[in-house]
Amino acid sequence: MKKLLTALLIAAAITTASVPAVLADDLPDAFWNLNDAYNAALQSGDNNGVIYYGLQIADLIAPMPVTEQTSEIMGSRLDQAGLAYERLGQYANAAQVYQRYIPYAEAAGWPDGVKIAKAKVLQYTPSIDIYTETNEPQWIYGAKNEPAQGVLYGKTVENTIENSLDGDSIVLVYLNFGDSDLRWVENTLKEARRVGATVEIAWNFANEAADVTSVYNHSDAVSQMAELLNKYSDVKVLLRIGAEMNIWGNMASPEDFKNAFQYISSGVKGAASNVAAVWSVGHASAWDVNMEDYYPGDEYVDWVGISAYMMPYFQGRNDWSDFDKFNEVVFSAGNSAEPVKLVDEVVSKFGGRKPIMLAECGASHYVRPLGEDTSYFADVMMRRMYSYLPMVYPQIKAIVYFDVEVTSEINDYALFTSSGMTNTYNNCTKSSRALVHSPNTYPETMFSLQGDTIYAEKSILPIYTYVHTFGAWEPKVDYYLDDAWIGSSSSVPYHLNLDCSKYSDGAHTLTVSAEANGQPLYRRAYTLIINSPISININGVHASADVNPTVQDNRTLVPIRVISEELKANVSWDGASQQVIIKKDGKTVVLTIGSKTATVDGNAITLDVPAKILGNRTFVPIRAVADMLGAKVDWDGNTRTVLINQ
Repeated sequence: MKKLLTALLIAAAITTASVPAVLADDLPDAFWNLNDAYNAALQSGDNNGVIYYGLQIADLIAPMPVTEQTSEIMGSRLDQAGLAYERLGQYANAAQVYQRYIPYAEAAGWPDGVKIAKAKVLQYTPSIDIYTETNEPQWIYGAKNEPAQGVLYGKTVENTIENSLDGDSIVLVYLNFGDSDLRWVENTLKEARRVGATVEIAWNFANEAADVTSVYNHSDAVSQMAELLNKYSDVKVLLRIGAEMNIWGNMASPEDFKNAFQYISSGVKGAASNVAAVWSVGHASAWDVNMEDYYPGDEYVDWVGISAYMMPYFQGRNDWSDFDKFNEVVFSAGNSAEPVKLVDEVVSKFGGRKPIMLAECGASHYVRPLGEDTSYFADVMMRRMYSYLPMVYPQIKAIVYFDVEVTSEINDYALFTSSGMTNTYNNCTKSSRALVHSPNTYPETMFSLQGDTIYAEKSILPIYTYVHTFGAWEPKVDYYLDDAWIGSSSSVPYHLNLDCSKYSDGAHTLTVSAEANGQPLYRRAYTLIINSPISININGVHASADVNPTVQDNRTLVPIRVISEELKANVSWDGASQQVIIKKDGKTVVLTIGSKTATVDGNAITLDVPAKILGNRTFVPIRAVADMLGAKVDWDGNTRTVLINQ
């Protein structure tokens, strides 16, 4: 069963809260008057004074050599200025100050202060990012049981398995390591086989470190599980082994845990080819724990999981002192529970090599110790989770909700205990277009992050915006083109259909502005370049295509049908190797989806842009293919026409 985050340790007092004694040696004369004014502001609780004089001191000392004395002066003043900005609600300014504080705290030997400051920089720094629609997968690992495109979604098995799989593409079932009764697991596998769903099996170490060290005494449990899963070899299984080891109350040593994981992973996967092993952590580690120390190695891990729980209060308390509130930031509670930031550490550390899944997750709609209904918090966090995670982090391939009521726990995450949360879940999962809405299907669309310059044709450009502003969970977003207001949205993912046909070709300025309660929070400007559609002319005749050509990395890609019908080439497709084979006039060209290496009659050629699958259609770089087939290719920039002559 899910571990409580109360296993997290609260940090000891942070050394930077105090003002270090200073020595007269080598300090500028101006320091002393500033320091007196700073101390007076600190003692009287004058936040603006602390900021003004603290930063004046920092600017004065910054050019000096980094010594123990200057590091303590810089660190303490910047820390207090950051805290003062927090008390004033100026979080973006606080983030800048803490970023400046970090190297001095490192030099002073304040690891706790560094940890807290990095968490605050992550949370307090505002951001705006625009995404547009694409049918091209943004991140592919080729891992076992990874969906070809999109994000699996589902929840835990409760009551009857049939109800648990209504439209879901993945289901979660729990089992404690050492339990010999596998009937509930087998019932889940049977139903998943019927509908084609993926099964996540959470094989938990209920006794934590004690189970880790006794794994080798339970070889029968490993073989029994392997035998059962092999019996359902046509069912995709994600086997999560000993989750949340980074927040256990009875911590195992990293070496013991890794050895136990490797033993189980090898034993089960060696006998059941349908199984992918999942190494899964709590979203934030206990204070002095590094989650990566427990990583068993790429050979034994197929997926990386996260237990991601959004809590309105750290440890169910709303009475933390100003000094202790840093716990909410470090452990992602309250205003710091925003799901994109909550999973940032795990995705940053492991998303480069393994698919990521929210192995279990939830948003608290009721806090039992306080008797407080927090449905608004849960509603916003769930909408941000299902809208933004597939958009911002395409490394995430599954989201599994913890639909279980545990009355002994601080927070209630269960959907079935609240009709409002059930409706929110249903609305989120139905409207999130990147989710795999039924097993073995493709999602409606994926999303592509745009840089400072956005290219668009004279058609509808769908825009989705990720906005992060600390303390404002759902600000209002306004869109402006060349300073003229063109639309707004008040709910994630801030969708706008921009009709580019109304505007002239060339460069425009697209500005996105976020505000809350009538106060501006953050804005970002983009360059939007609008171009007329691309056409293709072959031997003086316009080439028709049911799908318009597209531009990728300044290269024109066309649907393969143009090659086969207009260039009169023979085209075939090898699904196993993901290759397009083009034959014409005795030449054979082979292109591999996603690869910049092609071959002409067996000789390797490097492409500027690879062949791609967009919207379930294969697109190829027209200039490269035409060149390889012996045709001449030109570009008419005035009419945006690709000219091909054979």
